[in-house]
Amino acid sequence: MAPTADQATISKLVYGALSDSRLAYRPRPADQALSEDIFRRFLEALDGNKQFFTAADIARFEPYRGTMGEAVRQATRPPRSPCSASTGSASTSAWISRASC
Repeated sequence: MAPTADQATISKLVYGALSDSRLAYRPRPADQALSEDIFRRFLEALDGNKQFFTAADIARFEPYRGTMGEAVRQATRPPRSPCSASTGSASTSAWISRASC
């Protein structure tokens, strides 16, 4: 599923703000380190107390760890997993929403 025009625009604006030294406290390139930081912070925001996701769930999310920075830069979303494709959900975190499949 492709991002909407609004999502693509917002993603490009966020990437521009993060990479512009005048707007960011610490500008960073969209590299592996940034991808891993985004991934870590995203999981912390979703389940900071580690109550919902199991170690197996986190292992299933692991392939996305290195793609988050590029997804922000390219205004794309990570690919949806086969188990969440049937939900029809358009939310950004739909690829994480099915812990039971």
